[in-house]
Amino acid sequence: DNTDIRSFSNIPFFFKEDADGLYRPLRTLHYTIAYSIFGKNEFGYHLNSVFFHIIISVLVFFIIKNIIGKNIALIASLIFAVHPIHTERVANMTAGFDLLGIFLLLFLFYFYILFSKSNNEKNSIKTSKDYSLNKKDNKYFIFSLLFFILALFASEEAITLRLIIILYDFSFNRERFSKEFVKNTINKNILKNFNDFLPYFIIVFLYIVLRFFILGIRGRIEEHLGSSFYITMLTMAKVHVKYIILLLFPINLTLFQEVPIAKNFSDFGVLVSLFILAIILFFAIKNYKNNIVSFSVFWFFTTLLPMSNMIPIQAF
Repeated sequence: DNTDIRSFSNIPFFFKEDADGLYRPLRTLHYTIAYSIFGKNEFGYHLNSVFFHIIISVLVFFIIKNIIGKNIALIASLIFAVHPIHTERVANMTAGFDLLGIFLLLFLFYFYILFSKSNNEKNSIKTSKDYSLNKKDNKYFIFSLLFFILALFASEEAITLRLIIILYDFSFNRERFSKEFVKNTINKNILKNFNDFLPYFIIVFLYIVLRFFILGIRGRIEEHLGSSFYITMLTMAKVHVKYIILLLFPINLTLFQEVPIAKNFSDFGVLVSLFILAIILFFAIKNYKNNIVSFSVFWFFTTLLPMSNMIPIQAF
């Protein structure tokens, strides 16, 4: 029944207006392209979901390969590719259009990894004093910024990228966060040494201004559970643990998962969930020198921030 996606002449409106409370103009454009090819043949829409899942799985391989190594990357990406947890976004052909945003997010992160590694090799870093990024001539950095802009127009989840790249550098380029480096940065010019992060924050700022203040699109914002931020966050502790359980034991999968709303802090489910989360975070912090462990754990929590309900969303 969505007549807007049946004509390419409507494309300018995709960037000016929301679609059912969401501002994802590239996703709406994706709908238009798919409809022009498949019409109402549902097979084509499932094919779209599977196609994007395949290329995302390949991209996961290359990301992990550049972080850890080829052997682990192959095993990890194969597990990722066949994991039943993807039911919600791959088997559901409508949600499959959200995979465009995930693909762009991972693609730009991959370019940032290449950018970071190429500059590390170029500069042959020996001390924190020597860390300077010659990004003006680095194509990977430019590609990363361009895909960041596209990703934001495809899905709001891309906004976590600015935190992901800081997490990546903290995990794998720790020279930049040493006491000596920070001291030199403060004594000289803080922007000079951290200005590779700055463009991402500028893009996010401009995106927020465009969406919220110029276009006036807030999104599918609801009220907190029981109109209480406190109760919502206690419930989200249970939600995060359920995510972890489903990753390890992907059974009884469904598009709409139900989690009982927390009553108070003494709720047994809340206490168990907070205990589990505390153990995981303690383990990650205690083993912060193992950059793979700390990066992996905090990747999980960082990328879930848009769904954390700190700002309540329609589908809890």
